[in-house]
Amino acid sequence: MKIDYIKNEGLEYRELIGQGLGRHNDAATGTFEYSQFNLYLLKDEKVVGAAHSYYYWNWAGIDHIWFEDESIFHLLLNETYKRYDTGIKGMYHMDHDPEMIRLFREFGFRSVGAIPDCPKGFESHELIDDSMQVKELEHNYQVAIYTTKEDPYKAFFDEKLNESQLTILDEKIEEAVQFVALDGPVVVGGVIAALGNNYLYISILWVDEKYRKMNIATELMAKVENYAAGKGYGKSFLGTTSFQAKGLYERLGYHVISTIKDYPVNFEKYTMIKTI
Repeated sequence: MKIDYIKNEGLEYRELIGQGLGRHNDAATGTFEYSQFNLYLLKDEKVVGAAHSYYYWNWAGIDHIWFEDESIFHLLLNETYKRYDTGIKGMYHMDHDPEMIRLFREFGFRSVGAIPDCPKGFESHELIDDSMQVKELEHNYQVAIYTTKEDPYKAFFDEKLNESQLTILDEKIEEAVQFVALDGPVVVGGVIAALGNNYLYISILWVDEKYRKMNIATELMAKVENYAAGKGYGKSFLGTTSFQAKGLYERLGYHVISTIKDYPVNFEKYTMIKTI
């Protein structure tokens, strides 16, 4: 059997690779539905703060947030917490902005690990709050929540996010990268990654169950790491869990910089880095 490896310029296999990893995850954890929403605080119909939150594997996260002042920040997080039931394990956020890290810590988050020089000159901290305590914060703002694309404030939110990122980031995502493994015309594995912020980021690595123990994952990782090195990148990071590929990554030279328990329930989530 001859396996061919190609760099997929069109990125058209992203959904197929993601579905393959999803089946593996569901077999270990059971099926979890992914959900997300944008939450806005408005005063006189004007947006004064916005947060994007998502839920998966009994954890929630806030990956985008904008606000006019610090008091709005606390209200945004508190209103977001109110939208989740008591079964949730915690809230997750990653940030490199020292002021944002300070604000999240003041609200009750703690850092469980940091990725050095991501982006260059900064540390990206993984912040979690596993207490999820709703605070008694009164306000007179209108709360608006949208879970679909029919969001009248999304363009404004995106614009504010772009403005805030430009004040601190010295670079953005440079390139999306995808390598696939082919058995004839059939895709039997793939890796999806991104170059930017001084790092190669491995988003998804998947190999069809029937093709495992054939070094396909190792070859895919070598392909994407060599490509990144050729572009001048010297570091790589990724996230994995105790039922995924932690052992493989350790054999490839990655080491753990953070561990989150019960993410998902009964398992552990790891962030790993490597010099390439």
